Amino acid sequence: MVVTSGISFTFTGTSASVPITSITGTNAIIVSVDGVVTTIDNVTGTSIDTGPLPQGIHTVDIRKKSEALYGSIFIGNPTTSGTFLPTTQPKKRIEIIGDSITVGYGVSGTYP
Repeated sequence: MVVTSGISFTFTGTSASVPITSITGTNAIIVSVDGVVTTIDNVTGTSIDTGPLPQGIHTVDIRKKSEALYGSIFIGNPTTSGTFLPTTQPKKRIEIIGDSITVGYGVSGTYP
């Protein structure tokens, strides 16, 4: 799986929405809300929404799964029913330098 870019945020409230300002082609994304992961193989519509959530603190992570060759998705500023909270940054990061084999190019594809 190739994960290219995305957005993460934490908020308190009952819902959040990330507007889609422009989209071309077929875009697959991975959406994680409080650790529950959903894969959307073809993003359509005007926003990516969490749906109704219980009142509390929630973390949303959206990552583009498909490569730029298949399409682009542009997002606007997220909104929430409550307030945004500071997002905790990881204490350590790993940088991997390589080529298509390193990032798993084609793993989700159909052989050949």
